[in-house]
Amino acid sequence: MIVNLWEVLMRFRVLGPLEVRDRDQGQIIPLAGTKQRATLGVLLLRANKVVATSALLDALWPDDEAPVTARKILHNAISGLRRVLTDHDRQAGQATLVTRPPGYLLMADQEDVDLYVFHRLVDEGRADLSRGRPEGAVDTLRRALDLWRGPVLSDLAEAGISWPELVAVQNTRLDVLEDYFDAAMACGRQHEILRELEMMVENEPLRERACTQLMLALYRSGRHADALDVYARMRTALVNELGLEPSQKLQLLQRAILNHDPALSGEPAGAGGSAAGTGAGAVAVAHAPAWPPLRQPEQGTAQNRRSVLLVRSATNSGAVPGRVDRSWDETSGLVRRTVRTFGGVPTVSFGSTSMAVFEMGLMGDGPYRAVRAGWEIRRQLDAGDQGAQIAVATGTALVHSAPEPNGCLVVRGSAVDTCQALLAAAASGELLICSETRREAELQFTFSCDPDATEGRLVASAAAGLTAGRPVTGGTAGHPVGAAAPGVRAVLPGARRDRGQ
Repeated sequence: MIVNLWEVLMRFRVLGPLEVRDRDQGQIIPLAGTKQRATLGVLLLRANKVVATSALLDALWPDDEAPVTARKILHNAISGLRRVLTDHDRQAGQATLVTRPPGYLLMADQEDVDLYVFHRLVDEGRADLSRGRPEGAVDTLRRALDLWRGPVLSDLAEAGISWPELVAVQNTRLDVLEDYFDAAMACGRQHEILRELEMMVENEPLRERACTQLMLALYRSGRHADALDVYARMRTALVNELGLEPSQKLQLLQRAILNHDPALSGEPAGAGGSAAGTGAGAVAVAHAPAWPPLRQPEQGTAQNRRSVLLVRSATNSGAVPGRVDRSWDETSGLVRRTVRTFGGVPTVSFGSTSMAVFEMGLMGDGPYRAVRAGWEIRRQLDAGDQGAQIAVATGTALVHSAPEPNGCLVVRGSAVDTCQALLAAAASGELLICSETRREAELQFTFSCDPDATEGRLVASAAAGLTAGRPVTGGTAGHPVGAAAPGVRAVLPGARRDRGQ
């Protein structure tokens, strides 16, 4: 990386601990006391603008805590800063601090203040990005970000100073980081930014744009399960902290990853693809797959309507008890991981049975995700020659936010009762769903009547949407047309299994 001399010998630095440097030798010029440093910090954040005396007093002593000598202390700080700038006039970049009613004005070349150099580089990088030149944007935005040596005015923040400007500048840095990630991914350089992107999402778990970028970067790096886990963790954080569901854009991206949509692969700029369509945000908007419209949850009941998933492991009566326990533990872990992957919340495991709940979601696709999770659990258990009974029911399910003394969330409601009845009726290796789940998911699954079943019972002849998110007329993921379709049944209330089945 090429580093310009003016970047090394920046005179005034606020992007990190406050520093004033000698122009010729780059040595730090000492400042006296927190009040003098804070006064300079305010003036640098508003360089070349008049800062009222009242604003300076409020910055130095918030919440009406100013002593009777506050104006004198401020005057002494201003006088001390003038001496520093006068003694080091040539070295400090010809900065001048003057009295200008109703306060003071610090006149300085903006190229001498790292904050303003940062803003200039950001403007240049964003201009390159908007013009379809992501390679130039990557280099310019990286130079802008490299000016940061820590949180803005971190020494003053450590001393207890808190100003709105500090939060605003810090948020600007996060926005620029996301611009940089978009530019790098548009160039096909997601491997270079992956670790930094993971750290940002870990530190800022509620920033949906960064979460979207991380999901896409992980997907393009072949880490599909990790990408879905990022979605599950962010959804949990949003629901727990803000009571909100992820945005429609984020939900669409999760669905695209689940279905391995080709549009997510992306092409580096200059390799036949447009840079405008290869960043994380651009893919989610411009290349969103054309799924069928999903039903929105009914207003007024959405907060209590959920899909409940129950999984019961097969029990071998002749097996060694310790081995059975380990098998149940392994199945419980598989259920928890898979449920989180599909945006659900594991609630409790009791004996050989595990439970999870799925919110309806912004797009009303909770039942779809619950069935998808049940399908994936069934597939993995079948691969390990371990049978299981699985059921999904949709309806009223109240989840108590405060866990019971044993640490488990409690779920009650008609959906739980229905799901338990379905589970009791399910054969080993069979996934049963209630009629309401079927209605909610009928755009993603194809159902047909089972001529051998009791009246009111339907068989899912194909679990559509497991690969493409669209209805199909035959076959499933891993089960082509003509092969034996896995047993997925939609059971209406009151349906009974025929004798001999």
